[in-house]
Amino acid sequence: MTGKRFRAAALAPLFAAAVAQATPDADGCMLSIGWTNYEPHAFTGSGGQPIGADVDVFEAALAEIGCAADWRPAPWARLLHEIEIGAVDAAPYAIRLAEREAFAAFSLPYMCETTRIWAVATRPLPAEIRSLSDLRDTTLSIGVIRNAVYSSEYSRLLNDPTMVARFYSVTDGEKQIELLNAGRVDGVIARDMFMRYRMGRADAKSGFVPADVDLASDSVSHFMFSKAATRPGLVQRFDRALTTIVADGRYDAIVSAYNGDPERLRPRYAQDDPCAQPG
Repeated sequence: MTGKRFRAAALAPLFAAAVAQATPDADGCMLSIGWTNYEPHAFTGSGGQPIGADVDVFEAALAEIGCAADWRPAPWARLLHEIEIGAVDAAPYAIRLAEREAFAAFSLPYMCETTRIWAVATRPLPAEIRSLSDLRDTTLSIGVIRNAVYSSEYSRLLNDPTMVARFYSVTDGEKQIELLNAGRVDGVIARDMFMRYRMGRADAKSGFVPADVDLASDSVSHFMFSKAATRPGLVQRFDRALTTIVADGRYDAIVSAYNGDPERLRPRYAQDDPCAQPG
């Protein structure tokens, strides 16, 4: 067990009471939650069940409303389809998009992330690459997660065949790291917390550096609930639970356990924009 995983395991007593309450209520509130591997947000623990910052936040909020989670792994592209048809009830780390609102309801933002292009420290991206559009006339390749949306600019560029050729799609973050370490891509689009956690792992092969590229990122994380599968009022109850665990300090303890910075990641619900950084 790595040091960071030990820190997460050490938090077990803190959440034991909440998890103990996470049994179906009288109305049978057991939610199927889709997830894909993306450390430290969600990954497989020693017992075979998912653990991670987003998993723990989700379970703490569910426990507040008397619900339990049935975690179901799947690639992100399939999860989106399963949310749409109601095959699963919810999923974490979703960006709120107009096209998704046709089939999904979104919680309040729960993690204020930064997403950037990262490269191996010994193979940084050229300094002249300052935006995604600058990749067009190069031979550079960037690893992305299939069906993920990183920004409005990224979505627009997917309609440009020349730009599509610059993006190498894979199923999850681990595949991105494999390609980057092997030199099969020149960079990956990834969240800061994922990359910093990945560098701290005992099996890390490379150091990574963020490129000075403006992604115009919209990567504020929400929990996404299937409109086809969940009951009216559930998201409102869940949002109240989120505000509770942020206010009482449980959120900060969870994020800190995975070496996240609560001051940067914590939403500030009293603000009009909960993810606007003060100052």
